Amino acid sequence: LTGDVDVPTLSAMVRRRRTENAPASIWDVRSVARALDAANLRPHGATVVQGWLARNPSVTSWDDLPWTTPPLSTIAPRARDVIVSAFVPRTTRVESAHDSADGSTTKLVIRLADGLAVEAVVMRHNTRQSRRVTTCVSSQIGCQMACSFCSTGTMGLVGDLSEGEILEQFLAARTLEARASNVVFMGMGEPLNNYDAVLAACRSLLDDRVFALGYGRVTVSTVGIASKIRRLGVDEPRVSLALSLHAPTQSQRVAIMPAARAHDLDALAAALDEYTALKVAAGMGRKAKRADQPLLMIEYILLGGVNDRDADADALADLLSKHAFGARSMVNLIAYNAVPGLPYERPSDERVAGFQTRVQSADVLCCVRKTMGDDVNGACGQLVKQTQPIEHGSSLSSSSSSGSGGGGAKKQVDIEDCGFGDSGRRRVAVPPPRRRREATASSTSGGTHRPPADADASSSSSSKPRAARDAPRHRSVARPVVALLGGALLSVLAGWWVFLASGDSSTGGVRW
Repeated sequence: LTGDVDVPTLSAMVRRRRTENAPASIWDVRSVARALDAANLRPHGATVVQGWLARNPSVTSWDDLPWTTPPLSTIAPRARDVIVSAFVPRTTRVESAHDSADGSTTKLVIRLADGLAVEAVVMRHNTRQSRRVTTCVSSQIGCQMACSFCSTGTMGLVGDLSEGEILEQFLAARTLEARASNVVFMGMGEPLNNYDAVLAACRSLLDDRVFALGYGRVTVSTVGIASKIRRLGVDEPRVSLALSLHAPTQSQRVAIMPAARAHDLDALAAALDEYTALKVAAGMGRKAKRADQPLLMIEYILLGGVNDRDADADALADLLSKHAFGARSMVNLIAYNAVPGLPYERPSDERVAGFQTRVQSADVLCCVRKTMGDDVNGACGQLVKQTQPIEHGSSLSSSSSSGSGGGGAKKQVDIEDCGFGDSGRRRVAVPPPRRRREATASSTSGGTHRPPADADASSSSSSKPRAARDAPRHRSVARPVVALLGGALLSVLAGWWVFLASGDSSTGGVRW
């Protein structure tokens, strides 16, 4: 900087994109509401259109909508005219798609109306407890946080995305995978620096009339902007939160995350305490009411020789034990995915497992994120605008240390399988093993949820008996059987009452 422009002004200039001549998206919910309000029309018509398009994500032209059949036929003609004349179903397009060799991950390069591009990732999870599809979406073009281990941070900030451009990433994922049911804001950008658009997008994703994803299926990841964390807890408690902590002390955070200078760890911890209290008070979701259910994900990237020592694991456990939010948190360890030009190495699987064990020994729920899509540069920390085509097998990560292979590495499964034991001690719940009396443990995946987030992870051990683990399944079968028997009994009693009420002395009945 030359000193002629101050930082806030420069930031606003960078983030102001030239979209005046670009078509407006029906998914820019706030703009649509303003247009209908200006015409003295209720927003109901737009909500109906958005709900239909959410269920039919491949439709990109107004000509393909069945306007004369319900529910679209219920829209007032004037409202339909405003919508069709001022907005379009889609302003972005998928420029290219890159599939990982194992078929679990697809990275989408999405071209925006002004010619800029962002990336989104579709992750297909396949475990005994979950077969969901998670979409990792971007909230900005580039990122101003400049985390030293992240590829996106090397781009700087180009601009913010509108809520329509965010939602259209999920529509692109739904076009590819109809089962897409979870969204994580873990792509390009810092979501809380684009707060209004991200909040509007989250509300559309959660709206029962539109995408209807439901509580716990939308997760926002942040480096830790204290004031915005508090606002999110108040404005939309249904959204889950993932904190990119990555180091247990303020000095270590600043060393690898320059933006941490503006977000002191003590102030951040206070905001997280308040956030978890707001979630508990809101009582969002059945599991959120449990005293030991995680409400917050703590993301921690493991950089070989930097923050992966036993002393770091102890400091992390100590940090969580000192604050109220720690009792409602789950630590999600991420083995560093290599990026050319960045001065870090991925730790060995043995070191990752050792760090996890050390954290778990302090009675902290801890999972290891499963690496997905690193061969198409779609893993955590690898998203950046590509200038060269991506070929299969062009992994930036060392093949000897990626994934779940390698000596000493524990099996990596799904983060939604993480849970708590009945004893009150936090532990990883596990799918039933093949051998009857064997007890293992599990953890999770690329960006999903359950304590807030959808992400990938690995395992630990659990001594919980198989019978206890299977109990919910047996109860779910017994309930409809009991209901059926109860209904039959009520039918018999009702028939007998009718007989008594309508009978006479010759049949032994008593007239009412």
